[in-house]
Amino acid sequence: MNPAKRTMVVLASLAASGAAFAATARSADAPTAAGESGRALGALVTMRLREGGSFFTPKERAGIEAMCGYRPGEWDGFEMNDTNGVFHCTNGRSVDSPEMRAILEAAAPRIEARVRGVMESAEIKAAIAKVAADARARALAALDREGRRGAR
Repeated sequence: MNPAKRTMVVLASLAASGAAFAATARSADAPTAAGESGRALGALVTMRLREGGSFFTPKERAGIEAMCGYRPGEWDGFEMNDTNGVFHCTNGRSVDSPEMRAILEAAAPRIEARVRGVMESAEIKAAIAKVAADARARALAALDREGRRGAR
């Protein structure tokens, strides 16, 4: 898998994880603590990823803005979706060009390094452990409730 595609897969995985945490938090029987820890993890990852500024250099960002039809500075440099080499802009436009692929290839190592650094940090690992502990507690409580129902 080429570096740009791998980076987009990593970012998509992070987004999917955040959606899963949000869905867990909204479920009727999810304890408040599990929902809060999941939301907190998602917010923390997003905050840490954004701390380094845009994923792209000013020149790359200007190219993406031009190809997507954004006004200069309108795009945040983070929100993106890439499918099979086609860059899907947040305004609905899709860009499939050698120029866009070159930008994504150039940015991929920087994006991967930032994502790896954030995800390997002690702070994020602790937040992930909290979500896991909350999920385990929720599962054990559900089993305990089921056991009591079966004993009746």
